[in-house]
Amino acid sequence: MSNVLSFKGSAPVRVVVSSRSMPQNTSRVYWGNYRISFLIGVVLCCIALLTLLACFYVVNTAHASTMQELHQVTEQVTVGYGDTLWSIAEEHSAGMDVRDVLLHIIQINDLSSTSLDIGQKLEVPIYSS
Repeated sequence: MSNVLSFKGSAPVRVVVSSRSMPQNTSRVYWGNYRISFLIGVVLCCIALLTLLACFYVVNTAHASTMQELHQVTEQVTVGYGDTLWSIAEEHSAGMDVRDVLLHIIQINDLSSTSLDIGQKLEVPIYSS
């Protein structure tokens, strides 16, 4: 038994707490249940994250292989006055995402910048629509 002093108003009140009234292992069981729930939650989150990453990997590799298969054939384009990589990619996109076509033009021609010179020859992928 332990004595605890508590103040109610101005007079001290003695509160007696008996150790027999509380089971000894309550805190362990209580935290143990939360610990198990927490660990299950962490494991489920890890599984969900790995599944999501696997889906992104599969989609990206499928998209990349499809894009490589699509632009096996190229045509040579001569850059004219006012032409930009974007305008050339947009003209030859055939319904594809212009950003993807632009990146393929850069990769095919090993361009280090997006600036073009008049008369410059570029290999542009041909996509069938």
